Amino acid sequence: PNKIVADKPINLEEYTTENSLDLNLVKLMSKIRINDQLYRVSELEYKTNLTKQNELDLNNRRIIDSLFNKHKKYIGKSLVGEKFETGMWAIIQHSNLVLMEKYLPVIQKAVSEKELHLTTLNMLLDRIQTIKYNYQFFGSQQGIRIADEKKINEIKEKYGID
Repeated sequence: PNKIVADKPINLEEYTTENSLDLNLVKLMSKIRINDQLYRVSELEYKTNLTKQNELDLNNRRIIDSLFNKHKKYIGKSLVGEKFETGMWAIIQHSNLVLMEKYLPVIQKAVSEKELHLTTLNMLLDRIQTIKYNYQFFGSQQGIRIADEKKINEIKEKYGID
């Protein structure tokens, strides 16, 4: 449902030059994004290739951990531009609860610093709540009930969401 992959291929060399970005980092984030979506194109494709996708996901998690440790911040708009700002988030969103909770403050900070769009924080919070409590706040997880208004207001206040 939430495809992060770009509509049309882009020339990475031109993109990085036009936006004064590191070509190697952009290439890496492009590869991560492609691998994140490789078998997620349909439910059947995903179920058929679950083992392969899980291997790609594990490798992607190692890469984003390494990038985060190197750069000490979210790999967002200032490092990879708007076209790739959601790459790191997508890997976190498709990971496990431990990694989601580990990177939640990083995502929150990236949103507050305009490195990433607010929607990504909302989706991550929904995914975490869905896994832990089987409810969500913002309606991004299909078929999962929405929390009561009090809980929604509490989470918005906690994370500075208008």
